[in-house]
Amino acid sequence: MFWIYIYLGYFTLTVGYENLALHKPAYQLHPYKKSFVSQADAAVDGLKNNTDVWGDQCIISEKGKYIALWWVNLTSISSIHHITVYYVTGRKKWGPGNSFAKEFLGFAIYVSNTTEKEDGVLCFKDTKSTINDITPVFNITCPVHGQYVIYYNERKGPKETSRSMSEHAFNDLCEVEVYGCPDPTYYGNDCSKRCPDPNCSYCHIETGACPGCKPGYQGHNCNLACGQEMCGDNITQPCEHCLHPSSCSHVDGICENGCEAGYHGRFCDTKCDTGFFGSDCKHECSRTCKIPRKCNHITGVCEDGCQPGWQGLECTGMEKNTQWQTATVVLVTIIFLSLLTYGIIKFRKRCMAQIRNFCASRKSYTQATKRRNERGSDGSSTHDDLHDSDEEAESNYEEIKEEDQVIFCNANTMKKEDSTQGEPSIYFAKLQVSDFISLRRSAQSD
Repeated sequence: MFWIYIYLGYFTLTVGYENLALHKPAYQLHPYKKSFVSQADAAVDGLKNNTDVWGDQCIISEKGKYIALWWVNLTSISSIHHITVYYVTGRKKWGPGNSFAKEFLGFAIYVSNTTEKEDGVLCFKDTKSTINDITPVFNITCPVHGQYVIYYNERKGPKETSRSMSEHAFNDLCEVEVYGCPDPTYYGNDCSKRCPDPNCSYCHIETGACPGCKPGYQGHNCNLACGQEMCGDNITQPCEHCLHPSSCSHVDGICENGCEAGYHGRFCDTKCDTGFFGSDCKHECSRTCKIPRKCNHITGVCEDGCQPGWQGLECTGMEKNTQWQTATVVLVTIIFLSLLTYGIIKFRKRCMAQIRNFCASRKSYTQATKRRNERGSDGSSTHDDLHDSDEEAESNYEEIKEEDQVIFCNANTMKKEDSTQGEPSIYFAKLQVSDFISLRRSAQSD
């Protein structure tokens, strides 16, 4: 009679609700290595008539483990009403003499949105059952929302384990059924009623009450839009650094009109990269900060101070002493360049004057020699006339010789007349006194 009441109660619970776990992906932490048919999804195949170990309708786990873990993925967040667990019996009488009953003691059921039980809700933890009263079929009412239903059991070694429990943990399951509504925005025993609040992300499967609002809404009926600070489920970024607080979307937190100085990104939650500051992070920090290009991301102030010779909050102004030093260096440089230019000009003028004097002296000497030869041939000139002309030419030459034994003027030839253009062209040459002396001696020998 006891078993009849259990199944009648189970039948009442399951009317109208869908088995959300049927044929969904499943996983177990320690599958039995010697079994080729005991896969994790055997616990969600809808078969539970044969609860024997080798009946191909159940799963068994590996021996000698202290943790047993199995879960089913509902593939989306669903509205759960209750969970029913069928444990392996081995086709033996259930009770103190059945080793599977000892394994079942102490199990727990979690519902989570991840595969981690710590991220979810504990629906049930067996702490009161004994080997004498635990049943092979457990029905757990747990009106929550989630994607993963997790079966978990553990043992802490012989010293901390009750004598009525198995020494190791197992997850020998024949079937796990998860009943509820696949769409969390519907409720009722046949999942036909839509949640009354349009901004409710999901509602209680029995009452339709809204335990959580959609992002951007708040209130008992989720009919109030959030203010400048965001609200709603799964919202972690408040509107803190939008350029205008009113431009922050109350639904997703995006700053629609940009960010305050020093921040960037869609949510204005990211500081400017190192070396930049201000509006849109488009200004570069000063290179004359004590640590170049390191400044406050909002104001641009060099927080560690300036390099020597610089001052101001952004280290863009020069110190007075440095300004005088810089001005002095500039002035000295200008004077030096002016003197150098003047010297080069004077040297060139002197050089050109010496070239012209040398050329005139050479020409004069050549003409004197020619006149002497002409007069000597017709007897019209006297020795004194020739001597005077010769002495005059030599005197001019000696004056140049005393000033500069050798004249260098940096290039190829000296000043001469260009016969084709009729204009003087300036050239430079290396002029040696020996050239003139050789010419004079040659003329005398003639």
